[in-house]
Amino acid sequence: MIKNQKQLGATKAQIVAFKKALEQPEERPDQVDPILWQARFDDIADQLSQMEAEVREYEALANEQEAVIEINSLADLPAALIKARIAAHLTQKQLGQKIHKAEQQVQRWEAEGYQSASFNNIQLIAEALEIQFAEKPQLTINKKSH
Repeated sequence: MIKNQKQLGATKAQIVAFKKALEQPEERPDQVDPILWQARFDDIADQLSQMEAEVREYEALANEQEAVIEINSLADLPAALIKARIAAHLTQKQLGQKIHKAEQQVQRWEAEGYQSASFNNIQLIAEALEIQFAEKPQLTINKKSH
């Protein structure tokens, strides 16, 4: 997932390089198996497709006036917080300023999927991003698994 403008620029540059590699392939060395050589290009094409999808997602979030971000489990929360920041048109630095934390702290939290962020800090982030729930959240407990 692209998390900031710097990563967006780097990803776009990588896309250009990958497209060039696919459009102007090197000649296969005789000692390289043709199947392995083709697999290399298939892998580049797959990576290119993934990077293009990430750029589209980032740009769509950055251009939205209002975003709806689905969360199906707590495991989705870290990515949802990053997407919400992007959709709120805030940089990591600006979010840090809103919650009185250094930009580097926000970068760390996002890089590690908010694993070390306290619940209180996650609440501060949600409030700073003005996150609202479409419905009242509910917890469902399956007693059969106990």
